[in-house]
Amino acid sequence: SLTADLAPLKQLFNNIGSALAEADRTDEALSFYERALAEDSEYVLALRNVSLVYKTRHDAKAAIAALQRLLAVDPKHREARFELSQFLDQQDRPIDALAQYEELARQDRSDPRPWKEAGALLAKRGDRAKAQQSYAECLRLAPGDQEVASALDRLRQRIDLLATEQVGL
Repeated sequence: SLTADLAPLKQLFNNIGSALAEADRTDEALSFYERALAEDSEYVLALRNVSLVYKTRHDAKAAIAALQRLLAVDPKHREARFELSQFLDQQDRPIDALAQYEELARQDRSDPRPWKEAGALLAKRGDRAKAQQSYAECLRLAPGDQEVASALDRLRQRIDLLATEQVGL
């Protein structure tokens, strides 16, 4: 088949891109990853490598586009979706970031990490009630997570303090 015949070529382009990226020659690396993708537009490894180059360059907008391109091909790529969530939050797009955490939680209902990350994002944004719900769900899935238990306690203390201050007004 034609796809099988082209597999070594796309792998070669990807491998050259990886060697160039390791040598911090990212512009050249990107051109080889794109050549690999020209051979197979759904080549997940090359798509992932493109996103990693933009991540190391701290180019959030390009990383978001690359991660979205990857997730269009492989929607269950969890690490890519977590990274996309973080980049969306950095770009002040919390609703989009939360949608990614929701998708992660939907894909694997036993994974506490999306709930933990969503809780941290919501707490940072000042949505204490929803942060508390996310942290509680995380603890239901991972009862021994001391970091989340501490974050939830701090959040509850702040909520209690705010309630006390409002009653005192």
